[in-house]
Amino acid sequence: MFQGHVISIVSASLDIWIRPFCEKHGIDYLCTEIEYVNGISTGKLLTPNCNGAEKAVRIKQRYNLTDYSSIIAYGNSSGDKAMFDLTTQAILV
Repeated sequence: MFQGHVISIVSASLDIWIRPFCEKHGIDYLCTEIEYVNGISTGKLLTPNCNGAEKAVRIKQRYNLTDYSSIIAYGNSSGDKAMFDLTTQAILV
């Protein structure tokens, strides 16, 4: 939490670079994850691509949105629309 706010990065980008950044800065994240077997990438995805409707699915799985009086999302593409539909304020950058 940052000044009482819960921050989460929700991205279609791969976990191999989202995870280290978020862990370093103490930020929660939802992203597309790569499958590994014995520490080696299989070249397959472990989770569905976290884009479009999948963003909303993942957000609702992780958070009880009724616990929040305000939900603000920033996005930069049409793949963020489903996420924006969950918010009280959506900001397209």
